[in-house]
Amino acid sequence: PQERPGAEAEFKGEITVFETAEGYSVGHITGSQSSSRIVAGDRLTFSRRLSAAEALSGEPRPVPPGFLANLPSKEEFLARLDECADRPVTVAVARLDGFEKNVSALGREEAERVLAFVFEKVGAAFPKAVQTLWQGDSLALAWPGDDQAEVKPLAYRLVSELREPGPVSLGLVFSPGGESPENLVEDARKALNEAAFSGPGQVAVFGPLSLNVSGDRLFEGGDLSGALKEYERGLALSPGHLNLPNSLGVCLGRLGQASQALKVFEKIAELDPDNMMAHYNLGYTHLLSGRMEEAEASMSRAAELAPDNFEPLFHFGKIALELGHLDKALPALKRAGELGENRPVVFRLLGEALMLAHDHQGALAAFKKAVKTAPNDAYALSALGALFVDLANDREVARSL
Repeated sequence: PQERPGAEAEFKGEITVFETAEGYSVGHITGSQSSSRIVAGDRLTFSRRLSAAEALSGEPRPVPPGFLANLPSKEEFLARLDECADRPVTVAVARLDGFEKNVSALGREEAERVLAFVFEKVGAAFPKAVQTLWQGDSLALAWPGDDQAEVKPLAYRLVSELREPGPVSLGLVFSPGGESPENLVEDARKALNEAAFSGPGQVAVFGPLSLNVSGDRLFEGGDLSGALKEYERGLALSPGHLNLPNSLGVCLGRLGQASQALKVFEKIAELDPDNMMAHYNLGYTHLLSGRMEEAEASMSRAAELAPDNFEPLFHFGKIALELGHLDKALPALKRAGELGENRPVVFRLLGEALMLAHDHQGALAAFKKAVKTAPNDAYALSALGALFVDLANDREVARSL
């Protein structure tokens, strides 16, 4: 509500804005139970606003009627692409980032108007392309030729120009020919997923990193065989790629092929001695196989390369403690405790190491931290009870613990 002269506004509240962009503004409040006060249950509707020039002229944005409905079907698109699949061809998939958010904020009709406007601009930028709507929020395009020097700068200019109506990401595939239409579109979508890692409004060209990202998604979803194929395909494209072998080795380890995983990690560590992940993965694989001395050496190197990374420090300290190497375990676990305040297991292990080093006061503090974040940690509770007896002869507190 408007403030009255000389008076406080009738309502003061807070609105959390999750996303802002030029050309958008608050529209109006609907369903208000009172004309003068906002109350619980009122709906705040956001609406897309025309640019200043359009608002002055009164002319709407040029959205062609039925643009989305009039695009060729997927079947027609794939048939057209198949006709030139034996020749060099470029395939692109464009996605309007945040389309579902637009549907929630603007309503489906207005969101699809924005989608149609953006996709018309994308299609016009590639006049030779045949195009089709793909999976609701994406536009697939294909055209003869694979001139990267021309297409890539054009793609970057396009996504920059389209930021105002809505950020658009592009995944590109430049094929010399011989690929099936379905695989080409799928590879373009993998490039699009790679672009998503850098945020909205990005461009990515299909390559080994796209396959690394695709493999990681399959790995996280439990499809280890599918992930393995993606990693192997990526390495076939780029044998010198260093991220892919790490992913491949982890996948092999999860598939129970520890000896092959070890060979992969050893090769990475040999080619790139400062690759922390290679040493960490090598140490973890040794650990799973029960080779503690080798695991300690690899984790030690990983912790040395990443002194502020919790995981190598924690595992190095844990392995060293199991081997009885307190001189190595204590500094590693202390540093890990500084980095991982919400990880009670660190403080439990640190307390155990300090007990072995006869630092009972330090152990008491460590076990207290473990119990503070994990009140049901039986080992830490028991250790605390023993310390209360030894240090203060407080049997009542000890018994309660």
